[in-house]
Amino acid sequence: EAEYEVAEALMAKGHDVRYRSTKEGLWEDVLKEPADLVVAAGGDGTVVKVFKRLAGSDTPVTVLPAGSANNIARSLGFADVDLAELVRTWPRARTRRYDVGEATAGGERELFVECMGAGLFGALLDRAEELAAEPQGDDKVELSLRLLAQLVDEAEPLSLAITLDGLDLSGEYLAVEAMNAQELGPNVSLAPRADSSDGKLDLVLIAPGERALLAGYVAARLDGHDPDPPALTVHRGRRLRLEASGEPNLHVDDDLWPGCRRVEATVAAAVTVLGP
Repeated sequence: EAEYEVAEALMAKGHDVRYRSTKEGLWEDVLKEPADLVVAAGGDGTVVKVFKRLAGSDTPVTVLPAGSANNIARSLGFADVDLAELVRTWPRARTRRYDVGEATAGGERELFVECMGAGLFGALLDRAEELAAEPQGDDKVELSLRLLAQLVDEAEPLSLAITLDGLDLSGEYLAVEAMNAQELGPNVSLAPRADSSDGKLDLVLIAPGERALLAGYVAARLDGHDPDPPALTVHRGRRLRLEASGEPNLHVDDDLWPGCRRVEATVAAAVTVLGP
């Protein structure tokens, strides 16, 4: 398990370490104790859990990517940093803010770290059970891309009423994503210029006319290429309101919100990230 390897490596360097798997019950309790630094070792699911728990805290957190996609780590520049190098840079590493959003639908409120949205990528999550028994790592990313390629071809446009800071952006879309990270899903770079420290959401709108653009990007990835991110429409703002006339496949990070058709979102808090 990654957390045990990390703990042993840090203790070998003389650090006083407490560790807990986020898959264990009451794992949050360890974050209630004083610490100089929290290390989130794992994939996006682990990072999301830790960031949400530390939102609004002064305790800095760093990331050791050990998942399949690592979208949040990649957005922060941790993609190619190993543990030894990361630990060496801690004394001189800079800190930065990472925004944590809040989505509200009816009586439900939920923080989000990576993104929230409706349409195509919610449908991808809805089909994620097909991936559960499949290989992890690069194979899982490729399998997700293949499923995404199928969904891009099949997706029906959603009629959405959207306002961002009072600007009416209503229309028909294949997907709408409010991004903190630059990537989502199987490393799909929807918002390559997203700044997770600016207190704003990057709202990506994928219209029916951009279906071929997204399909071409996914096809190039499946062919083993590293294409430029698709040039999609992106707006930046602080307060989002979204309402769908039908079932929008609404999601908050990797959690589906079935039955929700109206949602509001904004940046509500932040965490302090150390390095790389």
